[in-house]
Amino acid sequence: MKWLLLNKIVRCRISESIIRERVKSLETKNGDSNQIEINELVNDYKNIPVSRIKYKNSIEFNNWLSYNENLSYESLRKFKKPILIVYGTADIGSIHNDLIPFLLPESNVNIKAYTNYGHNYEKKEFDIEGKPKEDSYHWDEVFKDVINWLWRSFDTKIFFN
Repeated sequence: MKWLLLNKIVRCRISESIIRERVKSLETKNGDSNQIEINELVNDYKNIPVSRIKYKNSIEFNNWLSYNENLSYESLRKFKKPILIVYGTADIGSIHNDLIPFLLPESNVNIKAYTNYGHNYEKKEFDIEGKPKEDSYHWDEVFKDVINWLWRSFDTKIFFN
């Protein structure tokens, strides 16, 4: 089957950490310490090739490298089949997904953002006094949308061959 479904397509984990630091700096008005952390993260990213050699026997470090070495969207530039990107807007790790049309303007990209849903498509719920209730999960809704997209986007025969 030649189709692709992605969540969190643009980011690498370092970029997520950089965004977290930037948001913290906006909230706390303490940009100096946050900028130092951002600079260190950027430096870590730039040094991945050297670090890969230096720490080649470290399983934990190589795992970290695998999530940070490449921005995900770079691998999709030549992909010609339809792509569906689904994500919750309350997941800071998915903040880049809104940029996909600009990063992959020639691609057949479909984006479905689930407003106020988190990383696991959970929604924070509150009672009338503003106290947190148990999160509600919306995987069924997401899967239904994915299945509908697959049926609309592809010859249905591919599912039965």
